[in-house]
Amino acid sequence: MRFFRDGEEFLPGVRSIAAPGHTMFFISSAGEELCVLCDVTFHDPLSYAFPESESAYDYDKERGVRTRIEKLTWLAQSRRRVISYHAPWPGIGHVARAGAAFRYAPEPMIRSGD
Repeated sequence: MRFFRDGEEFLPGVRSIAAPGHTMFFISSAGEELCVLCDVTFHDPLSYAFPESESAYDYDKERGVRTRIEKLTWLAQSRRRVISYHAPWPGIGHVARAGAAFRYAPEPMIRSGD
């Protein structure tokens, strides 16, 4: 097992992001950056609409909720691109505010040559 520091580039173009209770990474290539949410959003749309919801997999449920709200707030404010394996197709988009909660806004699919 290997632990990473916040912001540590542990592979070329891959940095860890401190997300206590969860996992997040940034992948950078050719001047573009993508935030990999991993388990910060464990269920779509539940994690966005009800960010205070606890996951059965969170060891420290309170910390997991705090981190989810902090990270979703940061992502919504910064409009960074995200990818999440729990989001609907295509899985790439961004986080937006929806009142006191959030929503996942997918990017449109563009075919090569269009």
